[in-house]
Amino acid sequence: MQFVAASEVSWPLVGVALGVAGAAMLMALVRKLACQSRELNQLRSDMARFSREQKMAFTATYNMGCRMVQLESRLKVMTAVTAPLEPESPYTQASQLLADGADSHAVAAACGLSQAEAQLLQRMAQTPPSADAQLPPKRHTEPGESHAFRTGWR
Repeated sequence: MQFVAASEVSWPLVGVALGVAGAAMLMALVRKLACQSRELNQLRSDMARFSREQKMAFTATYNMGCRMVQLESRLKVMTAVTAPLEPESPYTQASQLLADGADSHAVAAACGLSQAEAQLLQRMAQTPPSADAQLPPKRHTEPGESHAFRTGWR
């Protein structure tokens, strides 16, 4: 390989070559900067759109919550107004009549119940539940003994 002496090099040609290379690099950087600028503008646009959508969603959610509070308030008022208008169940009415001393025939006729239902309600009203009422104690089953054997079933 031969080296060229510095006196033989055409310095103006080297300057032009370096200028062209520098200009090419500068153009590449300008293109890259322009591309990045477009991307940045797109990101800013997207961010502004997302911010608007978020505000709209928040407003809608807030308004929906306010509307729910209004509806709950109206429901409470309507429930308070209509509760006394609801008819008593026939069993509640029958229990009240039995407590007032009516017999099962009168209760069945007044409440639209069968005679058997009225008699059952009358017995339930006459027999207060006892505090001593308990289930019979469990019997111990021996190992190998089945429940069917213990109760007589085979």
